[in-house]
Amino acid sequence: MTSLAVILLLLVAANALAVRSSWLQALNIPSSFVAGAAGSVLLLALGHWNLPRFSVSQELRDALLVLFFISAGLGTTFKSWISAGRPLLMLSALCFLMMICQNGIGMAVAAVLGVPATLGVLAGSVAFAGGLGSAVAWGAEFGEKGVRNATDVAVIAATVVVGLMNLDATAGVKVLGVLPQGLPACRTRNT
Repeated sequence: MTSLAVILLLLVAANALAVRSSWLQALNIPSSFVAGAAGSVLLLALGHWNLPRFSVSQELRDALLVLFFISAGLGTTFKSWISAGRPLLMLSALCFLMMICQNGIGMAVAAVLGVPATLGVLAGSVAFAGGLGSAVAWGAEFGEKGVRNATDVAVIAATVVVGLMNLDATAGVKVLGVLPQGLPACRTRNT
């Protein structure tokens, strides 16, 4: 229970900071990220000075990860989504189609390898579109439903995407030229 209290305290404090910080708002850094970074620094400090640490159970971690990914887009209003116009609609449609393709390819590879198609979904859009956090959260959910090695497959696939391929999460934004107002254009190594 104390770990949940620490998490909630970190979230409340980070939310208060994010609301007051024009810098965090301009960079569109969510309070959940600030809370996670503060929690990481807190755990590091507690470990460094050999003070009692708090731990988070896997069940709580998985529940919070799933809750985060379910609610991540709830702060976006329909009006702001529509005001972004055609480029955002094109990006959304492209992402939707890519997720379908990722799952289709993942399930096809799973069939060729003789493993359950659910592992193909985990190695598809769960890992590719969701990344490591999504892989951990949904891998645990699939594991509870009886899919063996679900988290391992999802995390390995996400690691390949994030680590080895070094994909740029803003590639679609760069291609379509959509940027939130007030943010500078992203610079890459090639520009």
